[in-house]
Amino acid sequence: MCGIIAGVNGSFMAHALIDGLRKLEYRGYDSAGIAVLGERIKVRRAVGPVDQLELLLRDRPADGSIGIAHTRWATHGKPSEINAHPHVHDGIAVVQNGIIENHQELRRELIAAGHSFLSETDTEVIPHLIVEELARSSDLVSAIRRAAARMRGRYSIAVLDKRDRDTIVTLHMGSSLVIGRGNNGAWVASDDVALTDRVTDIASIEEGDIAILKRSEIKILDKKGTVVDREWAPVEESQSTTASTEWPDHTRREIDEQPTAVATTLRNLANLDIPECLVNADRIQIVACGSSYYAGMLARRWFEELAHIRVDLEIASELSTRPMLDTDKTAAILISQSGETADTIAALDLLEANSVPTVAIVNVARSQLARRADYFWPTSAGREIGVAATKTFVSQFTAIAQLALRVARLKGEVSISRAVELQAELCRLPSSIRNIFGCEAQARDIASRIKTSESCLFLGRGADYASAAEGALKLKELSYIHAEAYPAGELKHGPIAVIADGLPVIACASRGPTLEKTLSNLAEVKARGAYTVLITERGELECDAADDVIRVPQASPFIAPILHVVAMQFLAYHTSSQLGLDVDKPRNLAKSVTVE
Repeated sequence: MCGIIAGVNGSFMAHALIDGLRKLEYRGYDSAGIAVLGERIKVRRAVGPVDQLELLLRDRPADGSIGIAHTRWATHGKPSEINAHPHVHDGIAVVQNGIIENHQELRRELIAAGHSFLSETDTEVIPHLIVEELARSSDLVSAIRRAAARMRGRYSIAVLDKRDRDTIVTLHMGSSLVIGRGNNGAWVASDDVALTDRVTDIASIEEGDIAILKRSEIKILDKKGTVVDREWAPVEESQSTTASTEWPDHTRREIDEQPTAVATTLRNLANLDIPECLVNADRIQIVACGSSYYAGMLARRWFEELAHIRVDLEIASELSTRPMLDTDKTAAILISQSGETADTIAALDLLEANSVPTVAIVNVARSQLARRADYFWPTSAGREIGVAATKTFVSQFTAIAQLALRVARLKGEVSISRAVELQAELCRLPSSIRNIFGCEAQARDIASRIKTSESCLFLGRGADYASAAEGALKLKELSYIHAEAYPAGELKHGPIAVIADGLPVIACASRGPTLEKTLSNLAEVKARGAYTVLITERGELECDAADDVIRVPQASPFIAPILHVVAMQFLAYHTSSQLGLDVDKPRNLAKSVTVE
């Protein structure tokens, strides 16, 4: 969460920083700000998206040859101009991504030493600490290192000093940063998307690294202070972060891109070696958050049903609260869209400390998780700008299904004929998803019925429960309607008490052994006045329990759950659109969750 960009290019820095912030806005859009150094440091900050900062700069221009910028997802202190970054004290300007966990303790110490503060943020202690350390030694790098020794948490910072018009210093302490170099100077950002139009080469810096950026030079010091070189790579082709006029927003475009994302993921995984740790494991620990957690639910089923391996599924933030028991012959799968999710990185730390081999299923190859895990099993969705996961989720499903099937085949748990049959189903998935697009008009009509609801209930059994959970999350994220998912068999153990006239209940029911039971559960809520929607495959089906039925293409239980998810993406999308909400930037959310 939060996005940083900073650079030294010699001229016209403000425009370049604004351009970079736009590409990082998916990381937070509560406020934005820049600090540029010409004859002096000029700071401009505005509440709201980057557009507001750009408007402010038209009225109050600020430019220089060097600068830092930030788009904020509020952690400490409400969104306000005074809490927006950069924070400045005595000629030191700082932007930060992450959290300083002991900021209150540090603030008290600094106040006792005569410092005063303007904001409610944890970040404001950083320039004060640096200034204190500069009083002991005038070397900025040493001062930053000593200040960092007093701070606890996972964070990254970029620092501008008014006394040096050619240097930016960055520190990476658990929250990822990339650096770039080229004809347009030296740059650093939270994500390479902000740099691809400005640099020729990019490198990721490691935890504890300090990078010293000058216009014609970049020097990296590791945590011991030794000069090191990190692996540089040419920038990949820039992907636009502006929605095409063909689509109203990024989210709708990304829904349409799902068939391509699935096909590309399958193609890129075709020749990858299977992680041996999974083939040899007696137990798999799956760790994830949010939509990735629901992808993990499906992974658990496929590994148990196909490969006959016991699987435990854990929300990443909860893993550290439990003892690590029986890790012998255990392998772990960590699932993340960004590969920078703070809770998942913390889980990786714990698994590494217990010598558990790890496999990362990630969409960003340069991310911390992809680089640090023992094995990288990539999804290939392409860049996803909309905050709510759509094409990245179906790509995760695809990668997981492919991985489980190939592990099962190597273990001899699936016959050749059955493996060929299931692989063919996966290969048909892109065309099946395209066929779902014909359901969009119906989803739009159903959205018009549920958009005024205060709450919504989703039901499913087995793999369909994982689909229902992801559907509930999408509706909650995009429309702000309270939505919850339950296993349909759990309905009478409490949730049925919330059923009232008109309450929307959406049931996912694949054609399989649990279909009739789910239809019975739907009848029970309809009898109590609920407005009922059934999502199932096409074909003859007697069901008087559903007020509306969305029929997706026929499919086996292996891929049917993902088809249900796509149908529910349309439902959530059109509910949000009809409410006039910002589909790409849901309130209070950010694409990359880099704080615990």
